[in-house]
Amino acid sequence: MLWTLEDESKLLTIRSEDVDLKDTALGVAAKQMAAAVTQNMSELDADSRHKLLQSLAQFDRESPDGESDVVESRTISLVFRHESRTPAHS
Repeated sequence: MLWTLEDESKLLTIRSEDVDLKDTALGVAAKQMAAAVTQNMSELDADSRHKLLQSLAQFDRESPDGESDVVESRTISLVFRHESRTPAHS
């Protein structure tokens, strides 16, 4: 396979611009992990679910993308439902 001018143009674009995480191998892997966690939430123990939900809530509070209010309200709702089902520790 020959290196074309189109390939060179793509390379120069990638090298000169910020690349979105979603367009990288790490971004694809993160999305796959998120999908796996979403599909297997019922398999997590209570402590792992709690840590995950707290991590999501913390991320949403610090998110600069302007969409954190919607996601945060969902996360808080999930945390509330989780905590309301968790037996109180003495």
